Amino acid sequence: GLQRFDGTNWTNLTTNQGLIDNDVKALLIDISGKLWIGTNSGLSCFDGDNWSSFTIDSGLVNNDIRSFAIDNNNKLWIGTSKNGLSSFDGINFTQETVNEAASHGGGHIHSISFDSQGNLWASSCITGLSMFNGTEWTHEINNIKAFVTSSVYFDELLWVASLQNGVHKLDNSVWTNYTVDDGLADNSVNVLVNDDYNALWIGTGNGLSRFIEGTFTNYSTDDGLISNTITALACDPSGNIWVANNGITKISF
Repeated sequence: GLQRFDGTNWTNLTTNQGLIDNDVKALLIDISGKLWIGTNSGLSCFDGDNWSSFTIDSGLVNNDIRSFAIDNNNKLWIGTSKNGLSSFDGINFTQETVNEAASHGGGHIHSISFDSQGNLWASSCITGLSMFNGTEWTHEINNIKAFVTSSVYFDELLWVASLQNGVHKLDNSVWTNYTVDDGLADNSVNVLVNDDYNALWIGTGNGLSRFIEGTFTNYSTDDGLISNTITALACDPSGNIWVANNGITKISF
């Protein structure tokens, strides 16, 4: 299930409260403040008072949800572990076809992000990275020779995390790779998030990295992390970084 923290107390949110499944894989808060929750059994939405849930019977392409993103038209995009993507305009679901070249090893969409041109970037830990310009897909597997775990649009550039080869940056069609040789904590990268201070946070298998103005700063259990294996990151409206591993650590500046 979920745990909600109001600054003082924790509240558990489970199937008893209305969540469709307690095995949660993805979270997103939209501009209206609604919380979208992706699970193994479908999609739930919580507006602070009421719950609603959606499955393949509602139009989802698959019930096993792994990622979310919001586009410039406030449409919700949903990545699944099978069969690719769905989009939701607030009323109807649309199944988004991913061509064979960008099929992500059966449609496993691990993360979704949008660039300033509105292009959708879908990453997969199976076969890599693809871009959808609204009409057609372009597969980037030849440029990212690694299993892709996460992507984020940061500092007007696309950044991509890989399971084996660190972090990759796309700038004017040129890819740059950052690894431990450049100061990254570890080459096995699980998750990326950017904060309000123009910094990119990188969760790895052996610590947390902060990248700002071309320089990496690394954090580990020696600095107060519960574990060096980082599985999820989030930045709250106050600029705090929340780090998930064997528990939750909050980093404040």
